[in-house]
Amino acid sequence: MEEPNRLSLRERKSVESLSVITSAPATSWEQMPRDPQLLDYLIILKKHQWLILSFLLTVVTVVTIGTFKTKPVYIAAARVEIDREAQAMQQPFPDSASYDEFADLENYIETQTKILRRGKAGKPTEFGQMVKVQEAEGGVVTDVSVVESTDHALLVPSVERHKEVFGRVPHVVATDRGFFKTENVLRIEEMGVRCAAVPKPGHRSPSWLKRERQRSFRKARGWRAGGEARIARLKNTFGMRRARYKGNSGVARSAHWAAIANNLMAIGVAARAYFIAGVSLKDAKGVFRRSRKVP
Repeated sequence: MEEPNRLSLRERKSVESLSVITSAPATSWEQMPRDPQLLDYLIILKKHQWLILSFLLTVVTVVTIGTFKTKPVYIAAARVEIDREAQAMQQPFPDSASYDEFADLENYIETQTKILRRGKAGKPTEFGQMVKVQEAEGGVVTDVSVVESTDHALLVPSVERHKEVFGRVPHVVATDRGFFKTENVLRIEEMGVRCAAVPKPGHRSPSWLKRERQRSFRKARGWRAGGEARIARLKNTFGMRRARYKGNSGVARSAHWAAIANNLMAIGVAARAYFIAGVSLKDAKGVFRRSRKVP
């Protein structure tokens, strides 16, 4: 007997794999990086035009005001030309063959003369050479020389010169403001100077003002004021105002002769006060300094 056909339905499962592909986002042309063009700069300038114009106007205004308020400074240069006059000179010694006309003319052409300005508007311009006068107690000039450097460079050498002459540094040093330089003032104090009365020009700190208000400092400044009278006496009484000697060493020779004459008078007056008038040696030192007229 035949078995019946058994039909069984089977569901066919189809497995389909789905893959999702994401496409890249669309990028616009404006978002892509590119080199800046001139048009981009113009757009930025147009966007901030009022800010740029305001800044430019402010700078121009400030510079213009500062230019008109600034004190003008002029630098001038001059050249002095000294020529020999074209004239026939009579030979003083016709029979002498050693006379040199050009060498004699050099003595009368003072090419070493300098233009001197004292730094004050009311002072006239002078012609000559700078002379340093160093005075000790009693009106005695201890050093006089023609100088080429500035005043502040002479402070330390002057103290060294005093030590060379007297064997020790001075107790008090009094000068004007032109000799001031902080390093030099500290240097002479290290050398042993007890009171360095060198006023500081310009702004002074409270500590420096306290230093200049000390009694010793003020007393030294008063003593230094008498140095102007000593210089005036060397010029007017002893002939240092005008050098009678010619040549490069003429001014130095005249200054040294004036200092020698001044010292002879100072020593003579002090000796007369000590031996004749019976004045003590300490008081005799100031007799010549306090006298207004040369005896």
